[in-house]
Amino acid sequence: ANLTGTAGYIRQFATSNALSLDTSIDAQSQLSVRKNLFASGNVKYRLKRQSSLLESSEYNISEIRKGQLDRMARIYADVARLRETVAIRDIGISNLERQLRNAELSFEIGDGTRTDIEFAASQLAFSRQERVLNASELEASLEIFHQEFGFPAPSLSLAVSLCASLPDDYEEFRVLAVEENPQRFSALSEEEAASYNMRIARSSFGPRVDVEVGAIARVNDFGGLLDRQESAGVQGRINVVVPLYTSGQTKAAVETAALEFSNASYRRQRIERQLQETARREWFDLQALKMANLDVGRSVKAAELALKGANLERQEGLRSDLDVLDAERVLLQSKLSQINLMARLMLSSVRLTTSSRAYDCLSLETD
Repeated sequence: ANLTGTAGYIRQFATSNALSLDTSIDAQSQLSVRKNLFASGNVKYRLKRQSSLLESSEYNISEIRKGQLDRMARIYADVARLRETVAIRDIGISNLERQLRNAELSFEIGDGTRTDIEFAASQLAFSRQERVLNASELEASLEIFHQEFGFPAPSLSLAVSLCASLPDDYEEFRVLAVEENPQRFSALSEEEAASYNMRIARSSFGPRVDVEVGAIARVNDFGGLLDRQESAGVQGRINVVVPLYTSGQTKAAVETAALEFSNASYRRQRIERQLQETARREWFDLQALKMANLDVGRSVKAAELALKGANLERQEGLRSDLDVLDAERVLLQSKLSQINLMARLMLSSVRLTTSSRAYDCLSLETD
């Protein structure tokens, strides 16, 4: 309903060559209430459009939450990965320093060559360089962690344990990650809002019925020639408005709304395709990473045994210092690959968890 008030005031002076008349006053005030009875669905569709837009905003908030959790997991994984990497680099540098001393001693007693020394020194310099770069990245990651979490990074773990409430097969995960995804629901709500907007535009072709009730007060004062007249009353009326011609404005509004609906439908379909692709990639990436993690674990164990054997054979004169250095390098690379793979596995697990909205499964471990 609309409440409106109007007031008018007219003051006139009448004169002639023979006669001068007094001032006349005509004043009127009106207070009226107008209520729409029928608008060809315009009001109903406007309410539904706002409801759809509100739902879309709520779903967007859920999607923002998912993005924040994914970002926090990446920051967590970066700190944990770089700490492990620097620790492995430190162990490798210590071993290379020992190997360099052994190569120098072997050269002094004539049991080694200058090549052994230079090779060990080269490996040591490279490891120190990589350690400096990793430490610099770690400092930056620690600062970001502090800013995001609000406290310094404690001891973190890259251990991953998938909880029981996560889906067991791809089809179950696809339903959660695609069909029940907040991003898809948001797009559906926007498409629905666009359809209501199109109906709103079309309702302008239909009739509109309003009822209006008003109170009127009027005063007429003719400056003494006639008695002062005052009147007051209540009036009501029903207005029926039928649009006949709007210079194409209504038609243009309908066409614009139809185009917006078509764009919203296309966005919804595009989002569904992207969600399908993302869900398939996340699921099968996780399965591949779990298998690769088992393989790299076996690779690390094999490299440790190979290094142990190379050291024993070196003592027996069956291996050279270069063989031991090569075994050290293989073990170092295997451990670094394991750390990087564990970080990828953790992030993949978090993405699977947030896509499934199994937020109760999120428990990034700290010591």
